[in-house]
Amino acid sequence: MPKKKKVGNAGKPAWAMTEKMQEEEKEAEIDELLEFAYELDYEKYMEDSEVRMALAVIKERVGSLTQNDDWKEKMVDEYNNREAARPAEADRASNVSYKTGASNAS
Repeated sequence: MPKKKKVGNAGKPAWAMTEKMQEEEKEAEIDELLEFAYELDYEKYMEDSEVRMALAVIKERVGSLTQNDDWKEKMVDEYNNREAARPAEADRASNVSYKTGASNAS
């Protein structure tokens, strides 16, 4: 499938676009994704052994993650614990740089 040249807002950062421009870009991305899905030859890729192996690994991993009934809660807890640790790490880093700056001043 040949790539179509993007027209218009391509390359502009989101903050430099109006809401209408952002909506048009979003619609264009959706159209491209739908076109890709429509033209996708699923059978061709499923005949590829590497694709089949990768898909099997993904299915196995998802199966192992969802094996327990409380897998969603565990995933959320792990995410929240990581996020809670980040500000503490930033505080430690700022304290270290402050102490380092203070010791250099004396």
